[in-house]
Amino acid sequence: YEVGKTRWLREISSSKYCIVVRGDNPSSRSMFVAIRLGCIPVIVSDALPYYQPVIRSLLRYDDFSILINEAQFLSNPAETLNNAILSLSDDELKQKIDGLALVQRILSLDHPSPLFVPAFVHETVARQRDNPMQFLLGRSFAFGGGG
Repeated sequence: YEVGKTRWLREISSSKYCIVVRGDNPSSRSMFVAIRLGCIPVIVSDALPYYQPVIRSLLRYDDFSILINEAQFLSNPAETLNNAILSLSDDELKQKIDGLALVQRILSLDHPSPLFVPAFVHETVARQRDNPMQFLLGRSFAFGGGG
Protein backbone atom coordinates (compact mmCIF):
# COMPACT_ATOMS: atom_id res chain seq x y z
CA TYR A 1 0.00 0.00 0.00
CA GLU A 2 1.66 3.18 -1.20
CA VAL A 3 0.73 6.64 0.04
CA GLY A 4 2.37 9.66 -1.53
CA LYS A 5 4.42 12.00 0.65
CA THR A 6 2.03 14.93 0.22
CA ARG A 7 -1.02 12.88 1.18
CA TRP A 8 0.85 11.26 4.10
CA LEU A 9 1.90 14.67 5.45
CA ARG A 10 -1.64 16.03 5.09
CA GLU A 11 -3.13 13.01 6.88
CA ILE A 12 -0.65 12.90 9.76
CA SER A 13 -0.80 16.69 10.21
CA SER A 14 -4.55 16.53 10.81
CA SER A 15 -4.41 13.51 13.14
CA LYS A 16 -4.97 13.71 16.88
CA TYR A 17 -3.15 10.41 17.53
CA CYS A 18 -0.23 8.89 15.63
CA ILE A 19 0.81 5.28 15.99
CA VAL A 20 4.51 4.78 16.71
CA VAL A 21 5.78 1.22 16.34
CA ARG A 22 9.36 0.49 17.29
CA GLY A 23 11.65 -0.69 14.55
CA ASP A 24 15.07 -2.28 14.87
CA ASN A 25 15.82 -0.15 17.94
CA PRO A 26 13.65 1.06 20.83
CA SER A 27 13.26 4.56 19.43
CA SER A 28 11.49 5.56 16.24
CA ARG A 29 11.73 8.51 13.90
CA SER A 30 7.95 8.48 13.62
CA MET A 31 7.71 9.51 17.28
CA PHE A 32 9.64 12.69 16.60
CA VAL A 33 7.51 13.38 13.52
CA ALA A 34 4.37 12.96 15.64
CA ILE A 35 5.73 15.28 18.34
CA ARG A 36 6.74 17.88 15.80
CA LEU A 37 3.28 17.85 14.22
CA GLY A 38 1.43 17.98 17.55
CA CYS A 39 0.03 14.48 17.26
CA ILE A 40 -0.16 12.41 20.47
CA PRO A 41 2.17 9.44 19.95
CA VAL A 42 0.53 6.06 20.56
CA ILE A 43 3.64 4.01 21.24
CA VAL A 44 3.57 0.27 20.62
CA SER A 45 6.81 -0.82 22.28
CA ASP A 46 7.74 -2.68 25.43
CA ALA A 47 11.33 -1.42 25.27
CA LEU A 48 10.88 2.32 24.71
CA PRO A 49 9.84 3.24 28.28
CA TYR A 50 13.21 1.91 29.46
CA TYR A 51 14.96 4.35 27.13
CA GLN A 52 13.61 7.56 28.61
CA PRO A 53 14.09 10.73 26.59
CA VAL A 54 17.15 12.90 26.94
CA ILE A 55 15.13 15.15 29.24
CA ARG A 56 14.11 12.36 31.62
CA SER A 57 14.33 14.60 34.68
CA LEU A 58 11.54 16.75 33.22
CA LEU A 59 9.27 14.40 31.25
CA ARG A 60 8.37 10.74 30.92
CA TYR A 61 6.87 9.19 27.80
CA ASP A 62 3.51 8.71 29.47
CA ASP A 63 3.37 12.47 30.14
CA PHE A 64 2.77 13.14 26.44
CA SER A 65 1.96 9.80 24.80
CA ILE A 66 -0.02 6.60 25.16
CA LEU A 67 1.95 3.41 25.79
CA ILE A 68 0.65 0.09 24.46
CA ASN A 69 1.96 -3.40 25.23
CA GLU A 70 3.30 -5.14 22.10
CA ALA A 71 1.67 -8.53 22.82
CA GLN A 72 -1.76 -6.96 23.38
CA PHE A 73 -1.42 -4.95 20.19
CA LEU A 74 -0.39 -7.99 18.16
CA SER A 75 -3.29 -10.06 19.49
CA ASN A 76 -5.92 -7.48 18.48
CA PRO A 77 -4.56 -4.20 17.05
CA ALA A 78 -7.82 -2.33 16.47
CA GLU A 79 -9.36 -3.18 19.84
CA THR A 80 -6.13 -2.42 21.71
CA LEU A 81 -5.80 0.99 20.05
CA ASN A 82 -9.46 1.86 20.61
CA ASN A 83 -9.35 0.80 24.27
CA ALA A 84 -6.18 2.78 24.95
CA ILE A 85 -7.51 5.96 23.37
CA LEU A 86 -11.11 5.74 24.58
CA SER A 87 -10.07 4.91 28.15
CA LEU A 88 -8.48 8.35 28.58
CA SER A 89 -10.51 10.75 30.68
CA ASP A 90 -10.82 14.36 29.55
CA ASP A 91 -8.32 15.36 32.26
CA GLU A 92 -5.80 12.70 31.16
CA LEU A 93 -6.15 13.80 27.54
CA LYS A 94 -5.58 17.44 28.51
CA GLN A 95 -2.47 16.43 30.50
CA LYS A 96 -1.10 14.59 27.47
CA ILE A 97 -1.81 17.55 25.19
CA ASP A 98 -0.07 19.89 27.67
CA GLY A 99 2.87 17.47 27.95
CA LEU A 100 3.07 17.26 24.15
CA ALA A 101 3.15 21.07 23.88
CA LEU A 102 6.00 21.14 26.40
CA VAL A 103 8.02 18.41 24.68
CA GLN A 104 7.55 20.28 21.37
CA ARG A 105 9.12 23.37 22.93
CA ILE A 106 12.00 21.29 24.28
CA LEU A 107 12.78 19.21 21.17
CA SER A 108 11.96 21.69 18.39
CA LEU A 109 14.85 24.11 18.12
CA ASP A 110 12.88 26.33 15.73
CA HIS A 111 9.84 26.53 18.03
CA PRO A 112 8.72 30.17 18.58
CA SER A 113 9.32 29.72 22.34
CA PRO A 114 12.04 27.04 22.53
CA LEU A 115 13.05 25.46 25.82
CA PHE A 116 15.88 23.26 24.56
CA VAL A 117 18.73 25.13 26.27
CA PRO A 118 17.08 25.48 29.71
CA ALA A 119 15.93 21.82 29.55
CA PHE A 120 19.42 20.68 28.55
CA VAL A 121 20.99 22.65 31.43
CA HIS A 122 18.39 21.31 33.87
CA GLU A 123 19.03 17.73 32.73
CA THR A 124 22.81 18.16 32.97
CA VAL A 125 22.59 19.51 36.52
CA ALA A 126 20.10 16.80 37.55
CA ARG A 127 22.30 14.01 36.21
CA GLN A 128 25.40 15.46 37.82
CA ARG A 129 23.60 15.83 41.15
CA ASP A 130 22.05 12.35 41.06
CA ASN A 131 25.19 10.48 40.07
CA PRO A 132 28.33 12.61 39.79
CA MET A 133 30.68 9.70 38.96
CA GLN A 134 28.50 8.46 36.11
CA PHE A 135 28.15 12.00 34.80
CA LEU A 136 31.89 12.65 34.92
CA LEU A 137 32.84 9.33 33.34
CA GLY A 138 30.00 9.31 30.87
CA ARG A 139 29.17 5.66 31.62
CA SER A 140 27.91 3.35 34.33
CA PHE A 141 30.23 3.13 37.28
CA ALA A 142 30.07 0.62 40.09
CA PHE A 143 32.66 0.49 42.87
CA GLY A 144 34.36 -2.89 42.98
CA GLY A 145 32.41 -4.16 40.01
CA GLY A 146 33.99 -2.31 37.11
CA GLY A 147 32.14 -0.13 34.64
